Amino acid sequence: MLAGLTLLGLGIGLRVEPSLIQYLNQHEVSNYYAIEIASYAIIVIGICLTIVGFLGCCGAWFLNQAMLVLYFLILMVVLGLEMTAAVMVNANRDQYRKTVDKELLTMIQKEYAQYPQKAAIVDEIQSSLQCCGVKSYSDWLASTYSTNDPESAEVGIGALEVGRVPKSCCNELGLMEYPSNCGVSFSQQPLITYKRFLHEQVSVQL
Repeated sequence: MLAGLTLLGLGIGLRVEPSLIQYLNQHEVSNYYAIEIASYAIIVIGICLTIVGFLGCCGAWFLNQAMLVLYFLILMVVLGLEMTAAVMVNANRDQYRKTVDKELLTMIQKEYAQYPQKAAIVDEIQSSLQCCGVKSYSDWLASTYSTNDPESAEVGIGALEVGRVPKSCCNELGLMEYPSNCGVSFSQQPLITYKRFLHEQVSVQL
């Protein structure tokens, strides 16, 4: 029941918290509708868990067999739904990975240089996951940010070998060697020359 009340409070908080709403508006979050649906889903789940917990507590307190049986049946249904969801997620893992890869690659190659809010998201991902690009640092070579010319950037085959990367791509060694301009100054030589200064993990690890 406590878990249900916690989720209920979280869902309501997502709907009414002014700082969150202000953040979403300022950063022009494109999937705001999905976040809104998720908050309602959390509220519904919280209500359901609260009711189920109440049935269990009352059934145990009053030794009511009907309530305890209903509580047990509901738990079995929930367990079955969780197992089904887990199987579906595992079966579609490759598809989810491709979707996430595609979205991140678009943000890196087409939106990073033009939209500060998207750049902040990418920088946060790269810094927290200690990665550079979706698959590797070479993803940045085909970006408008790397070439600093939206008209000349190519995606995939034919991408340039020389280009800069954001500072969020740099590892500890890179930040030590280039404390003020790591990544952003890597445009004089092929980027592979600076490889040891960059994060090597991938962004997507599903």
